[in-house]
Amino acid sequence: MEFIRVRRVILPLATLFLLAGCKEPEIQGTWNGSDSSFKPSAVAALFSGAQKELNGQTVSVSGLSGPVGNKVFQVTLGSNDTSKEWVEAVLAKTQEYQASFNTTVTVNFIDVNDVTDEDEKSILETLKQVGMGQQGSYSSQIDWARTEVQVYTQTLNIPGVKKPYGDNTVYCQIKVPLTQDLPDLVIKGPLPRMTEADIPDDKRSQMSKEQLAQLIETENDSRESLNIGLRMMEPDYPNKITFSDEFMRHIPYSRRASEAYYLETDSITIGFGAIPDAKSGPISGNDLGGLLHSQCESIVKEKMPELDAKRANSLGYKNIGKLTLNPEWKPVI
Repeated sequence: MEFIRVRRVILPLATLFLLAGCKEPEIQGTWNGSDSSFKPSAVAALFSGAQKELNGQTVSVSGLSGPVGNKVFQVTLGSNDTSKEWVEAVLAKTQEYQASFNTTVTVNFIDVNDVTDEDEKSILETLKQVGMGQQGSYSSQIDWARTEVQVYTQTLNIPGVKKPYGDNTVYCQIKVPLTQDLPDLVIKGPLPRMTEADIPDDKRSQMSKEQLAQLIETENDSRESLNIGLRMMEPDYPNKITFSDEFMRHIPYSRRASEAYYLETDSITIGFGAIPDAKSGPISGNDLGGLLHSQCESIVKEKMPELDAKRANSLGYKNIGKLTLNPEWKPVI
């Protein structure tokens, strides 16, 4: 009888759950908000994206556990024993649904060999030569839950004049962080000056000192001209930008127009034009709130309801972090 008691004490935890009529939660998630803001019902609702896979199974969510900064919760799928394949299918579908709250943006840099304009091609070849080229494809997601509404005026700063000039029309835009940084789209100088060491050995050996000096002088004159153009125009690398959501594909790209979008390495800014009948002294970014911000919010909702809905969905689930298989769960079937 003593041997039987010992065997009972060391029964696996999963077996104890089964004996008690319960089962180990299959999924574990992280919570990025405060304890008071945690709502198990919101987590359970997230799994509605996997309706077909769940097929009517009840989703149960535990409370939070773990230290501050590393809070986790567990999710139990139904009351029946489940296979690893089924749980993975539910998890994958839920993760897909969770990702759909954001919008994927992809930047494809156009290869120098695919550029047809000879002047543009020459510039890109020079940039590639000095190690300043861009190539490849990069993706990130627009984190709509962290959208910042901004109002601003367009002003002109004149050297030697203390006060900026502008028409004092107030413009509306939103700035939204990206989940991971993208490469810089803007070609930023200056290009380094060429030296003799930059010329390949086989080419250098066939040239006289005078020829080398002339080549270096000509190339550096060309690079300096290019540097002046880069400072004045701030052009982008040739690229193609695509979005996973249809409503984003109809907005023009411009870093100067008031009704367009532009990308920075860590964010996207979308402009919605002037706020009707709104006037103000010079303001920039998020400096002025209140009524103007409320008017800007209304303009966003009116002009792009799909974006507004995307933002609302993202806000509802913004603190639900990564969902994974519960490391303590062991499939029974």
